[in-house]
Amino acid sequence: MNPGDHSLGSRPDLEERVVDDLAGFRDRDDIIKYVCEATGMRWNEANLYVKAVEEQHRPRLSVRRKGLLLFLGLALAAGGLAIAGLVIAATLDGQMLLFMDLPIPYLGNAAYLGLGISITVGALAGSWRLFTQDE
Repeated sequence: MNPGDHSLGSRPDLEERVVDDLAGFRDRDDIIKYVCEATGMRWNEANLYVKAVEEQHRPRLSVRRKGLLLFLGLALAAGGLAIAGLVIAATLDGQMLLFMDLPIPYLGNAAYLGLGISITVGALAGSWRLFTQDE
C-alpha cells in the first residue's frame, strides 16, 4: 500500500501526522485508530498504511527519534555523575550512607557510588551505540 495513493484516503497532512506520531513514540494502535477514523479504512488497511508510511519515512523517523533518545541518554549520564559525585563528597566528609539498614560501615557509600557509576556508564554506552549506528 503506497502512502501517496490518494484513492485510499491518504492525504499529505494525514501522512505528516502519522510520521509525527511515529517519531513521538505514540502507541501504534492509537495511530492506526486515528487513521481509521480519519479515512474510513478498515483496521488491517490502516495498519498496512502506517507500516508503509513508516518504511517510506524511515530515515527521517530515525533522525527524530535519535535526538530524543540521545538527550535522554545524556541526561541520565549527568544524573549518574551527580549521584557519584555526591556520594564521593559525602564519603570524603566522613558521612556514612545507610544501605538496607545493614551495619556495615560505608556499604551504602559503595553501593550508591556503584549505582551512580553504573547509570553513567550505561547511559553513555547506550548513547554511543545510538550515535554510531547506521540508519
